[in-house]
Amino acid sequence: METPPIIIYDEDDIKEGWEACSRSLIGAFLTEKPIHANSLQNALAGIWCNPKGLKVEEISDKKFQFLFDETRDANRVLQGSPWIFRNAWLSLKRWERGQELEAFFSMVSLNMQIWGLPLHCRTTTMGTKIGACMGEVRD
Repeated sequence: METPPIIIYDEDDIKEGWEACSRSLIGAFLTEKPIHANSLQNALAGIWCNPKGLKVEEISDKKFQFLFDETRDANRVLQGSPWIFRNAWLSLKRWERGQELEAFFSMVSLNMQIWGLPLHCRTTTMGTKIGACMGEVRD
C-alpha cells in the first residue's frame, strides 16, 4: 500500500483563504427541515441589508459558512444573532482557525424575556438570578 504524500505549506500559501475566513461566520440551523444554500443566500442578503460580497457555502448538513467582504458587516450580523430562517433558529459564531466544527455549537447565546413578574421583582438582579437557572448570564 502506497503512503500518501505529505504536503508542507507556508503561511503565505494560505494567506488569501485565511483572510477571507477571518471575515466569516459559521452558522448552524436547529431544525429537521432541509436548508438550501441558494435560498438561504437570497433571503439573508435582504434581511442583512445586502452586505457587500456575501457568499454562503454549505459546510455540512445544516451548517454553513457566511463570507463577507467587510468585517463590519460580519460584526453587525453577529450582533443580531440568533436569526430565524423558515421558522428555524440559525446560531452564528465567528470563524476561528483550528476550531473543530462541532465545538462551534456546544453553547448558544440567546435573549430571554420573563413575563408575569410582580412589578417589584422586575430588577436586573432578579433577571440575572432567574436567567442563571438556564445557564451562564451575560449582559
